[in-house]
Amino acid sequence: MLDPDVQRRLVDELEIRNVVAELTQLADTASDDELDRYLALLTDDATWAVLSDSSVLSTQERNGHSEILEGIMARRAEGLQGPGTNTMHLVSTLVVTFDTSDRAMARCYWQYYTNTRSSAPVLTLMGEYRNTFVRTPQGWKLARREVIFG
Repeated sequence: MLDPDVQRRLVDELEIRNVVAELTQLADTASDDELDRYLALLTDDATWAVLSDSSVLSTQERNGHSEILEGIMARRAEGLQGPGTNTMHLVSTLVVTFDTSDRAMARCYWQYYTNTRSSAPVLTLMGEYRNTFVRTPQGWKLARREVIFG
């Protein structure tokens, strides 16, 4: 039998991993009317920060649900993500480490593909997400995402 602290840590890690996966899938597949599901995975004061420029996104920081939603809608308007854009985000090599029992880092690599409905999808961008998670009464939520290209 596993120690209760080890069991709790394993359950927490799985929940965090699922939040990372759900955020990724919702970014690509959620309709505009379903984006509240995406925002529900974030703390109210969450930060989404692009730390370096790319050919697609410039350095920026968005704070809180309304600014983050504005960024999502802008990327959708530009055809960079969302249903019908033939784009897809993939995450891999996810490592979760706990700072405390209520705060964790989840680092992973990401890849962004375009032309996904063809027989030759194109890897357009890649990089790292540095995610900070906090435990809330509703479960683990993303408090900060840093997007790093390359």
